[in-house]
Amino acid sequence: MVPSYQLYHFTPPKEDSPGGGTSIGDGPGGGTSIGAVVGAVIASTVVLVLLIGAILWWRGCLRPKSQMEKDFKNLDFQISSFSLRQIKVATDNFDPANKIGEGGFGPVYKGEMNDGTIIAVKQLSAKSKQGNREFLNEIAMISALQHPHLVKLYGCCVEGDQLLLVYEYLENNSLARALFGPPETQIRLDWPTKLRICVGIARGLAYLH
Repeated sequence: MVPSYQLYHFTPPKEDSPGGGTSIGDGPGGGTSIGAVVGAVIASTVVLVLLIGAILWWRGCLRPKSQMEKDFKNLDFQISSFSLRQIKVATDNFDPANKIGEGGFGPVYKGEMNDGTIIAVKQLSAKSKQGNREFLNEIAMISALQHPHLVKLYGCCVEGDQLLLVYEYLENNSLARALFGPPETQIRLDWPTKLRICVGIARGLAYLH
């Protein structure tokens, strides 16, 4: 018995016919083209790079350094250096409700660091006559002064056009305000306490000289 064979005619698909391109998946037109996959990968990579760049810029890593920042980096100070982001978090972005005073230097804000330390932040005003070099000189001088009867300087922030000094916070504001300010701010002190204050001031002045 001679086996019989049936022949089938096969015609390859045309290049422009549906399903004729290179695809991933089973069935005509049911897969995802390699071009679409490559395009999605490239687009995702570009978005990721842009996102990382934006984060680095926001954190100041890619922002051009000002001359003030360069001068500050070249000096050796005995204090901590705070970032502008840390100061903004501590003062609720310089919320007017946290403003506790203003002098010739500029406004002063109360703040709280992440570890619970209460601070007073002096912000150099744009209207201040104190220049950048004078600001750096003041930091250098104050950073070397550590005495029990002097307000402690924790550190500073020199970032962009922001010049900030971070001091120990004094709960009762200045001594002058406590003694001679408005009645609601005055603190009644007995003479022994006043004497101790005078002695402390004298010791602080003696240390400065």
